[in-house]
Amino acid sequence: MASTGKLLWAARRASVMNPAELAVRLWRGVRNRLLRPRRARPQREIASLEQVVARPPEVLAEETGRLLRGALDGAVLKEALVNIGVSSEGVVTEAEGILNGRIRAFGWTRFELKYPPNWLGDPATGGTWPLSYWAALDFRFQEGLDDPRYVWELNRQHELVTLARAYVLTSDIRYAEAVWAGIRTWVEQNPPFHGINWTSALEIALRLISWAFAVDLIGLAGAQDDDAKILALSVALQGRHLHDNLSVYASSKNNHLIGEACGLLVAGAKFTFLGEAERWAVRGRRILERELPLQVCGDGVSRELSVQYQSFIMEFGLTALAAARSTDRPMSRGFREVIGRMASFLASICGEAETPPSIGDEDGGRVYDLGGEQHRQAFRAAACGALAAGLESLKPRKSRDLEPAIWMMGPEAAFGGPPSTQAGGGSPRDPRSVAFPEGGYYVLSRGEQHAVVDCGELGYLSIAAHGHADCLSMSMAVGGRWLVVDPGTYCYHREREWRDHFRSTHVHNTVTVDGLSQSEMCGPFMWGRRARPQPRAWISSGLFDLFEGAHDGYIRSCGVMHRRTIVLTRGGGWIIVDRLEGTGEHHVAASFQLDTDVRITVDDRREPEERGEGTADDAQVMWSADERVDLSFADGTGLGLSAWLPDGLKCSVLSGSDKPRRGWVSHGFGQKDAAPQISFEGTLELPGTLVFAAVPLGHDRRVEIERERGLSEGGVAIRFTDGDCTERCFLGEPELAGESFRGTFGIEISGDGSVEASGFDIEKWNRDGQPVDFTEILNQLG
Repeated sequence: MASTGKLLWAARRASVMNPAELAVRLWRGVRNRLLRPRRARPQREIASLEQVVARPPEVLAEETGRLLRGALDGAVLKEALVNIGVSSEGVVTEAEGILNGRIRAFGWTRFELKYPPNWLGDPATGGTWPLSYWAALDFRFQEGLDDPRYVWELNRQHELVTLARAYVLTSDIRYAEAVWAGIRTWVEQNPPFHGINWTSALEIALRLISWAFAVDLIGLAGAQDDDAKILALSVALQGRHLHDNLSVYASSKNNHLIGEACGLLVAGAKFTFLGEAERWAVRGRRILERELPLQVCGDGVSRELSVQYQSFIMEFGLTALAAARSTDRPMSRGFREVIGRMASFLASICGEAETPPSIGDEDGGRVYDLGGEQHRQAFRAAACGALAAGLESLKPRKSRDLEPAIWMMGPEAAFGGPPSTQAGGGSPRDPRSVAFPEGGYYVLSRGEQHAVVDCGELGYLSIAAHGHADCLSMSMAVGGRWLVVDPGTYCYHREREWRDHFRSTHVHNTVTVDGLSQSEMCGPFMWGRRARPQPRAWISSGLFDLFEGAHDGYIRSCGVMHRRTIVLTRGGGWIIVDRLEGTGEHHVAASFQLDTDVRITVDDRREPEERGEGTADDAQVMWSADERVDLSFADGTGLGLSAWLPDGLKCSVLSGSDKPRRGWVSHGFGQKDAAPQISFEGTLELPGTLVFAAVPLGHDRRVEIERERGLSEGGVAIRFTDGDCTERCFLGEPELAGESFRGTFGIEISGDGSVEASGFDIEKWNRDGQPVDFTEILNQLG
């Protein structure tokens, strides 16, 4: 069975490659086979110091060529950290934990191991990866060791940088000695070109960055007699292997190529005593200058359409800035501006929340450990990126988010910042509605209400490796806390059914038709047929924000087109209208995945004898869709959700269910928790319309919602009443007419005797799927 699965995967993988890529892979396969040694040999038998160095490696003890400028003056560094509320105690506690065998992983857990650990051991299973020749070791189909991400996480050796930082702040030689012990034992246990830790060029790049940063901080402090020699030989061999095996393939040169190029640049910039250092640095810089603008949209969105990988490649970009600066050949202004646009995007989608939404794949990957909590990686990357790009308008969310910037850029740059070179961006303290049309994300944000809507492509290049089938899904936050959430990722290679589950459409906050995903999964990191997004309208005015989009993911399989309209009113009311265009009967499900700390209360106005059994806390309670469901945090803030559905659809809540598999969220790689998922589902005769409305809770006010009748078929009108203020929203087909406007959308706000009204025809300004210039519309709306 394993061999059959392997052949099927290989056939599918080959189907998304062009002839040039197939040729390169074939050539590399032949080359690697010819280079295969008869047995694994230690590195001292493969190369001598004289063969790889241009000058003595003892130059590591010099202060010149520093990557991390913040450590040049220890006293100034400590003062700067104290000024942002960071003391030495935190990094010392972390370093002591490492010496005692507790190594942080994925941002939420710790591997419990002795230090230094068995570098070939799998921390998840307790097994050990074989010392096979790297090109013959297929980590995708290794029996009993089916996910290399765990051992790779350990071998990125981020803990070396933590130990080195502890040494800088305390001068305790134990920490520096532990850094060298980590490097020495790794070299002993991983003979050149053998084992799992030689199979991925990206993992080699990340390890070289960790070594470079750690040695940059400690120099030769704590080193034994041969440690500098051991380091020089290993960096030479790993750097050459990295240089010769870059991910240049047309179907998959995504964040891997950016990371590998960064590893080359860092190794060349720091380990200048090596004969090939200059070649590595030049090639790494050239690839980065080309690839970062290619892999990031003009509006700052990573084309992989994964928020966590957005932070990941930002950190590679920041690392490249530090490395290039140390060579006196800095990265270009255009490179810095791309990082600035990425920072602005992250700030906008976060709003006031403590974390960004978990859109797309998320594996907890980071490039370095320069302080701060892992869950704030996006904020730290955004703060550092804004400084690098000179975005004075983009202030750090918390002063502690500046910690990596202080280590990397130095206290003066971190606090003062370079002069402004570009306008734009949004401060996390000033959330607003904004569109990122090239990347396909739309942010609707007013007061405490905040949502991010995904109407982008599935992912990057022909395999779209890190995308999820989540077109038209949305994440919603109230008061800086995510209420309706993306379910996350959980795993990569291990537990294939769970991998597919977390990528599928039915777990995301959108509509599923006939139980199918919008796009076709062909492997853990590969997609076949894809849903094509169709953004149709985006308006942000003083009265309302509106997004409308569609996708064709169900056209081929079911003959159904899904169109979604989302409105956020000035008063904080939400309207979500899902129109399903097609014919015949279909099973339809609209889902809202809640976070683990959200509770559900049913506002049930039926007589006791009419109520079904159970409460909203039960695993599979059902209730009528005419009742409001309050979704709230412990303090009572949240949203009251109402739904108006065609006959045949019912509402249910599942939490931590296996049959069917519903109600699970993952807040970190390898972690999953039960959380309530609301589903409105059943058999529906198409065409059909599903309508949802939500209002804020916990503000000492009662907001009533009613759906007005008497409109044309397909038309929707919602009334929000709050005391003397009334907001009426109308959505429908072109013949829909309101009292003060005519068109497919309108809003009327009345109170204290005054009336404000606006309306426009979505179809009129978005015909034939062509891009729309909304300048005229915004002018009309005032």
